[in-house]
Amino acid sequence: MNVFMISGDTDYGLVHTGTRENAVDYMYAASGKPSAEGWAAPRLEPQIYRKKVWMVWVDCVLSVVPNGEGLLLGRRAREQLCPLISQCGELLPIELDDQDYQWFNCLAMLEGAVDNANTKGSKYRYGDHEAWERVTDWAFNAEKLADAPPIFRVPEDPFRRHFCTEATAKAIRSSGLIGFNIKKVWTSVPGEDGEPPVTFPATFDVTSDYERRDEIKAKRRAAISALAERVK
Repeated sequence: MNVFMISGDTDYGLVHTGTRENAVDYMYAASGKPSAEGWAAPRLEPQIYRKKVWMVWVDCVLSVVPNGEGLLLGRRAREQLCPLISQCGELLPIELDDQDYQWFNCLAMLEGAVDNANTKGSKYRYGDHEAWERVTDWAFNAEKLADAPPIFRVPEDPFRRHFCTEATAKAIRSSGLIGFNIKKVWTSVPGEDGEPPVTFPATFDVTSDYERRDEIKAKRRAAISALAERVK
């Protein structure tokens, strides 16, 4: 049994709350709560890189809200993943230039799934339960995962990140959808190594050479932009 963390791949850019008054608080308050009734679409804005908008409009785009993150799903992602996401959340409209995206508001909170005794990180009190930050190793209770929804959150994670089952990870990987970052964070098999993040495509070797950071970013973005044009 494996647990994965799922997010948007920031190599394609990211989206943040825009000019709508109190849009940040608005999305943060709605996160994790049924919000379709009376929902007013917030206006979001793409990432600015060197004073220019830089985005590759792929199937999944990461959106950033205070103390958390969200998944913006394009039409292809919504169609192909509908049987999965309909079980654990709702899709809410947003305004984002002329792009067709909806915010996936994950409503599935899996209580008791985190094994606090074996999770490694900084633990503190968050409301009425324990919470974790700067986690180096997540641990989960296998019995709580037996009936886990396809995508879920845990109350111990104040950043409201998304976790998923192996079936969900396989479905996304086999779908050909672009923009998802999937990383194995726990396994019930003793001694099994975690997998590195799944990014698409791996076009060149990333180096930690600080002096070449801008060159590396430029090459990465050029390669991804070329790929996005081919798959349109």
